[in-house]
Amino acid sequence: MLDRQPTRASSTPIDSASCSSPGSPEDLEIEEIDPSEMAVVASPTLITDFVPLTRISQSPEYVIDAIDAPYISFYNAEMPKIHPYAAVFPRFIPDLMQMGASAAPLLHSLISIAAVITDTVQQRPQIRALVHHQITLRTLQDAITSATGPHMDETIIYAVMMLGYFNLFSAHFLSARRHLRGFSLMLHSYLSSGRVPSAMTMLIWRCAIRLDTYVSSVYPCKPIFPTPPEDQEDAHRIWIRSAVRPLGEEWAMAQFSLDNLQSRAAHLSWSAYESRRTGTANENTIETQCTNLLADFSVWRRRRVFLEEDSLEELLRQHRPSAPVQTFLHHPPLPMKNTFYANLLNEYRIAVMFVTFIASPQVGGHSLLDAVRKSHAIDCCRSMAATGVSKFPVSMVRILQLAGLVFADPTESPAECGWILEQLDKLIARGVLGALRVKEMLGVVWKSPGIWTFAETERIMQNADDLEALAMEECQDV
Repeated sequence: MLDRQPTRASSTPIDSASCSSPGSPEDLEIEEIDPSEMAVVASPTLITDFVPLTRISQSPEYVIDAIDAPYISFYNAEMPKIHPYAAVFPRFIPDLMQMGASAAPLLHSLISIAAVITDTVQQRPQIRALVHHQITLRTLQDAITSATGPHMDETIIYAVMMLGYFNLFSAHFLSARRHLRGFSLMLHSYLSSGRVPSAMTMLIWRCAIRLDTYVSSVYPCKPIFPTPPEDQEDAHRIWIRSAVRPLGEEWAMAQFSLDNLQSRAAHLSWSAYESRRTGTANENTIETQCTNLLADFSVWRRRRVFLEEDSLEELLRQHRPSAPVQTFLHHPPLPMKNTFYANLLNEYRIAVMFVTFIASPQVGGHSLLDAVRKSHAIDCCRSMAATGVSKFPVSMVRILQLAGLVFADPTESPAECGWILEQLDKLIARGVLGALRVKEMLGVVWKSPGIWTFAETERIMQNADDLEALAMEECQDV
């Protein structure tokens, strides 16, 4: 289990409210629970499964219906292959479920996430996901009412963060943002009481920053969390060392550094959007800020751990060639043995494309950044064609969204646009709601004779009522 004892470091979430590769997430060895430690309730309809006997409470909130056993199995077996932090922090996902065994809100929040993902892929009604979501809300409200500050258990805060994930997978982005705000307030209260965060709490905080960056770039809206200061990165090594897999420290640092750069991009996107909306924008300043941020992304790409991994991938291609892989149109294939690294590079490419649209927001217009933008769009599509990137569809949808805006003219790039639509249709067939929204948006933008800005293309994918509610909430925040 991750270190539940206080892990002291000079930087905490309240302050900012040669290495072996982690390899493929499929290679993780997840600790299995001994079947002899399972408990079966004497009832024809209820069973508590996959939970050690010593952690089972007598409360009915901890009794899991037999129909939900496949969701727990999915969580244990598949979530380590899905969550972006699980490759470097192998105990993260299983330890959350272990903690849920004695914390009803967290337990049901994890089951609800597993259910919404599983039933979305299988195109089944979200009945069980909603049942556990409602139990989460009820038990969480009871727990929050009776515990604050120094008396608040960490698992309560974790459950709030899981509500954000649930709404992300349900494509309810405004609700996800509201839960992120609640998580931020609860974490601040928890830390203000003098508690020192555990490694798990720090990792959940990093999850919140990551989700906040995604949600704020989708609307767009102001990020809730400030970007962690760059000069505090090394201070986090203390808790990271207690939680990563062997020799994974530099990979964790690289992953969090990329998250920080993406957080900076989200803050810059919002400030640029607001200044342009109010007519106070200084385009030279925005261009300079984007140029500096792109330079920092380039520095990130040259980290030693990446250069070593690039050399290893090249050696593998030369001496242990893999089976033929799919290609993106006429472009050469881009196979990679290390799927974690492939995913990380695609996040980097997505972020760079996003920053180019901050600097030059017109879709389809000519820009000095066209070459950079198109190069990263092509490499993302090459990677997606070769590896499928991951089982987690959010990154795939984001790739296809940005690539679709890079190849914005179907008359100039008919093959590219056709390939993007084919990939979106595959995701739609899997029940991914975000893919349908992106396809509809691209259909409008591609056929429109007018000029679209990147922010406009993002906003037309959102529910009008959500946008109105978001505007009112942001006015109250000012």
